[in-house]
Amino acid sequence: MGKLADVRAAIKTKIGAVAGITAANVHDYERFDKDIKGMREFYEVSGKINGWFIRRIRTSERSPYEGRWIVVSRWRIQGYYSLVDSNATEKTFDDLVEAIRDAFRTDETLGGIIDSTVEGNEAGIQVEDSGHVILTGVLCHSVRLALNTRYQE
Repeated sequence: MGKLADVRAAIKTKIGAVAGITAANVHDYERFDKDIKGMREFYEVSGKINGWFIRRIRTSERSPYEGRWIVVSRWRIQGYYSLVDSNATEKTFDDLVEAIRDAFRTDETLGGIIDSTVEGNEAGIQVEDSGHVILTGVLCHSVRLALNTRYQE
């Protein structure tokens, strides 16, 4: 397994370990199916949507010394959660997002896999967008998170 795959697996494991998230519904790539039933299986647990996926969206390299590369990747972490207004699920979903942020804040090296999740002015998980979507015919909360990872090759 290459370094990129190791980083992807470490991010997936970290999210899957957060209380309130089912590890089986955290995917290390964006899942698609041609029909709603198949798609729902990727993100549904116990009759409600609560699913996540990870995608690398950018990588840059720099070489401060000959034969040494610093690799910085930006990851998108997308989450969905069934919206039920009478249950104030927006608050529950926000709590999940904060629990994810806390998990990464306390492990800046993803268990020693990378040098850091601090890059430039950003440290750890960033909330880029939060709103609502229809996923498999279900009104859901949606969040797009970002994470930078940095390591040397």
